[in-house]
Amino acid sequence: MLIQVKKFTSCLWLWMFMHLAVQCVRAVKSANIEQIASVESNSSSTTTNTLAERRQSRLPFFAEFGARGDSGGTRHSRNTHTGVIKGDKGDQGMTGIKGETGMKGEKGEAGSSGPVGPPGNSGVPGSPGNTGPSGNTGDLGRPGPQGWPGRDADTLNSKEACTTQTEGVFRYSKQEKSAEFCNGHQWVLMMLERTLAGNTANFPASSCHHVALLRSRPRSGVYWIQPSMSDAPFQTYCDMNGRWTLIMKIVGRKRTFAFDQAIWRTKTTYNKEDMDMDLSKETKLQSYWTFPFSELRLSMYSDGYITRYLKYVGPDTQHVVLPYTSSSLYDLIADNTYRPTTLGRSAWKSLIGRSALQQNCNKEGFNVRGGMAGHARVRIGLVANEQNDCNSPDSFIGFGMARFNIPQSCGNYATNIPGDWDTNIYTYGYIMAR
Repeated sequence: MLIQVKKFTSCLWLWMFMHLAVQCVRAVKSANIEQIASVESNSSSTTTNTLAERRQSRLPFFAEFGARGDSGGTRHSRNTHTGVIKGDKGDQGMTGIKGETGMKGEKGEAGSSGPVGPPGNSGVPGSPGNTGPSGNTGDLGRPGPQGWPGRDADTLNSKEACTTQTEGVFRYSKQEKSAEFCNGHQWVLMMLERTLAGNTANFPASSCHHVALLRSRPRSGVYWIQPSMSDAPFQTYCDMNGRWTLIMKIVGRKRTFAFDQAIWRTKTTYNKEDMDMDLSKETKLQSYWTFPFSELRLSMYSDGYITRYLKYVGPDTQHVVLPYTSSSLYDLIADNTYRPTTLGRSAWKSLIGRSALQQNCNKEGFNVRGGMAGHARVRIGLVANEQNDCNSPDSFIGFGMARFNIPQSCGNYATNIPGDWDTNIYTYGYIMAR
């Protein structure tokens, strides 16, 4: 109990000491305030009394406290004071607690596109895809060129083997006009064929296509050929720009090849020595009945004519290719049977720049004729009519033409065209095959 009294007494004295120290500090501050008030001696008495009261209010705790005075007035001057001396700036306080996350702001406007970056590295190749379904079987191709003639086994003594004992031996075939020699293992054909095929009657080619195959730079011209259906070789003109073989040439102003002439139905030649490309001379070659083909090239050359507008149209050559497979042109025409084609009206008209045809019928092919005798008919070409039938066609274009007694066998003829003049254009025509 005594110890506790001593502790209480010690604490009481300590409190009194600290309280006294606080009162002393307040007294010092009051003295400073009094000094400021003396400088401002012209201030009102209310202000002086207030300062005295403030000094009295800061007396030690054991002094007698008086009644609280009235509030002092405010002094206004150029440099306004509040009546209290500002103390030193205190230390920075502790950082406050982090506030809550604010609400999400609105989406800003899109920025402008940046420059294109450099290309990236190539990706890893993908795995192969599944095999697709098989396609449909394609159409059959055109027949290939005729093969080489068979070899004369007896003449070449084929039973004789080529061995080391017969090495260096030569043998010759009269039929093939070629030679072979034994190299000790097999008979080797000498290259006479490449230099002679097509150049002479003794060693003809099978076609113009054959001639071209044997030459590195084949030139158009006259060559000897012997197709498989021919009993003997003959000369013909070969156009190497397509490897075409000439069959016939027609002069349109003559009636040699008019529709009703027997020349279309016989296996005889006509002016076979004129097989070159002199179009002023007509010709019909053995290729007409001996040459198999899958395409015909139909060509017309006009040496110039005057149109209904008195305009001169100069020389012009046009071609159309007619896909058609046959053992010969003779087999398509000689029996007078109509065989249709699908070349089209525009293609036939393209053979002559200023051609004209009636609007209807448009029957085309081989051995084309109308229903009534005497009207337009053509061996190779198209006929047309102004009526909506093919009974009495009055216009045609093609090769081997006839209409009543017109003196024309190749070109374009048209009459009875509403609102148009009659057309009669003679051309030179020539037919080739491959």
